[in-house]
Amino acid sequence: MLSYREWKHRRRIARLKETRGTVELDLDARRATLINGKTRFYLESDRDLPAYQTYDFAAIALTLMACEHGQPLRFDYPVSAGMVRTISQLLTIARAKVPWRFPEIDIDFTNVIATPPPAPDGGIMCQSGGVDSLHIAVKWARARGYTHALNVQGIDFKLDETESFLGRRTRVAAICDHVGLDLITMRTNLLHRAFPYAYFGASFLTMCMRFAGEGLAKGGIATDYTDTVGIISLPCTHVAGIDELLSSSHFPIEEFDHKTCRAEKLAHIHEHAPALMKMVSICHEDRVAGGNCGTCFKCMRTRLALECAGLDQRLVFDDQRDPVEFLSDAEFPRREEVEFAISHLFEAAGMLPDPDRRRRAHEICEKIRAEHYGVRIGGNAEPGG
Repeated sequence: MLSYREWKHRRRIARLKETRGTVELDLDARRATLINGKTRFYLESDRDLPAYQTYDFAAIALTLMACEHGQPLRFDYPVSAGMVRTISQLLTIARAKVPWRFPEIDIDFTNVIATPPPAPDGGIMCQSGGVDSLHIAVKWARARGYTHALNVQGIDFKLDETESFLGRRTRVAAICDHVGLDLITMRTNLLHRAFPYAYFGASFLTMCMRFAGEGLAKGGIATDYTDTVGIISLPCTHVAGIDELLSSSHFPIEEFDHKTCRAEKLAHIHEHAPALMKMVSICHEDRVAGGNCGTCFKCMRTRLALECAGLDQRLVFDDQRDPVEFLSDAEFPRREEVEFAISHLFEAAGMLPDPDRRRRAHEICEKIRAEHYGVRIGGNAEPGG
């Protein structure tokens, strides 16, 4: 039997399928606008756009819009055969994971062309300023031949949150200057209006890299989690294997560091670029300077990782707090927050240097599990033991 949420979603899709929209594309010097009837969505760069060989970036956007709204769409602009295959792969894994969310969709690409060869060099990697993206900038930007970075307004910071986004962009720019990346900034109103980031995050970032990185050889994404934690989040975020789903021969996508946990990433940054530790941007609660509040779940998760790495919390934050006890008292209103809390705490608990702290973290992990799931792991087992 369908849940009310599933029934409501399918009913809305059934209504939308009664009409087919032909999507137009309007390009000017720095902006691409997708027009579907009275609806307009845009992607805007801070520099002049190149001459596009294909409009594969728009094909990704149309697919995500059709997945979310169920409306048949037609697109008459050139799309590469490689991108059509990429879209097919992406939908396969999405339907396998959350079939009620991804109905069979009807997109008519009327102008499919042969896939162009890739550019000879250069690459663009996503940079939010967080631990994961900062780590790949420090470790992989020069080693893998990346030349550009991409920071997007319209994801973590809304389009009207200009001051906070500029504060975050300043931190990202400092990272890019340190590692020698040319920072491209773009804005878009697609996210949240056309489709939710929770289900389409990696696809959305690939679309942005294809839009801003035309003429470059590849794109790069940092995985958010290790394989263990990633099992929970697929396909909602950037996990191991996502690169294969989003790549085409014209513009391959590289994902980095799915075998590296948060503590190991922070240790590497501290060893090879200690000056950037204060540039780590973890949460989005600071709506003034784009920094870190220090007290939310994301910040406490990072404090825990710093402790696991044997690093002082004040390398990133202004004070010291106990992240283990914070998780003991934290409330998790949504199921996915419980799952992430348990997985992060269990993973980190095996790495804490102090054995008493490891035991305490394990006790809290089991307490959260019992409160929300009614089960516990018996015996004296410890994570990482």
